[in-house]
Amino acid sequence: DQVVPYEFRLAEMLYQQERVEIEFDGERLEYELSGDAETKRAYAELRRLAKGSAVEARRSLIAQIGSTDVDDYTIITTEMVEQLGTNPLVTVGSHGHEHRPLGELSNEDVKTNIQQSNQILSDTVGNPIDHFSFPYGSTSPFAVRTVERLGYESGVTTESRRVKPRDWNRCYRIPRVDMSTFTNTTALEQQFYLF
Repeated sequence: DQVVPYEFRLAEMLYQQERVEIEFDGERLEYELSGDAETKRAYAELRRLAKGSAVEARRSLIAQIGSTDVDDYTIITTEMVEQLGTNPLVTVGSHGHEHRPLGELSNEDVKTNIQQSNQILSDTVGNPIDHFSFPYGSTSPFAVRTVERLGYESGVTTESRRVKPRDWNRCYRIPRVDMSTFTNTTALEQQFYLF
């Protein structure tokens, strides 16, 4: 069976429905999904609402829409991570335990998310984890300090631009080019050739 991430499961489930009524974060939400535009609008709103939520809230959301396999949205298995960790051409980095926007969480939740991810990954690959990518690019001064204090060598945001010399002194706030913004290869090529 193929395992799919939460956001793919959400889209898949919405496209299978004509109407959705759910309770999320104490609010009753209703969506008529009669066409592509309505389904995309519902997806965008539910994705935005759920992105900062704990895993249990996301599971509840998917279950209310109609999925019977709510725990089946992991994109990579532990065995795959172990195998990648042994490849000298691959660097395994951390992305937070629950993939929640760290800039919106309490300091305690930030620390827990970063520490849990670090521990699980380093135990899995048998090596320290040196690089961190902030979920959704969301940071806070505390999140950046926590990444630094845990011994990571770098932290990557979603500030969409090329790395510049000034970034050499900002190794915990490295920008990246967001690939999801490019709709064709010509636009992507232009981004890389325009120095």
